[in-house]
Amino acid sequence: MSGIARELAAAPKESAPSRDPAATSPARHAWLLGTGSSPPPPIGIEFADACDLAMSVWRVLPVVAPRLFDWAGSGASETAAGRRVRDRLVSVDTFVRLQMTVLRRVTRALDEASVPFSLLKGTAVAGTAYESFWDRCGLDMDIAVPHGEARGAERIALELGFTKAQFDWDTLTYHPADLEL
Repeated sequence: MSGIARELAAAPKESAPSRDPAATSPARHAWLLGTGSSPPPPIGIEFADACDLAMSVWRVLPVVAPRLFDWAGSGASETAAGRRVRDRLVSVDTFVRLQMTVLRRVTRALDEASVPFSLLKGTAVAGTAYESFWDRCGLDMDIAVPHGEARGAERIALELGFTKAQFDWDTLTYHPADLEL
């Protein structure tokens, strides 16, 4: 029997999992994203549903996970669903630490070369709308430089070990850029 199945079998009959769409829809757990106060503690499969939502918004998981575990109460992080969220949180933290290391290297090199730059999109949001860069991460870092500084910025990126790459939508991977395009 799986961990979730054991947890559900051990739950009292009055707290059996609800299949009411309103009870299990992502909207039911929107408060995790800061859009309202938390509801009463979860029953049945509701915690697992909330964990699924938390996993789907991994970019803000460092903000969402503490709210989720506070809501669910003692021991929730030790359930199968809770462990998945904790494991993802460790992965997100590691990824953000790597991103921050790279971002510091790039911005320091641009500063040292007197190349003006601006952080854009999610990178800018993480640095301005959240208490910490760790609270909001993304898949990439967007940095803009003035058109006249593009060659200098490109040289700096190459010196730092970056390579020119392009995304292949068929395989969902990056590969060396085709400069003939």
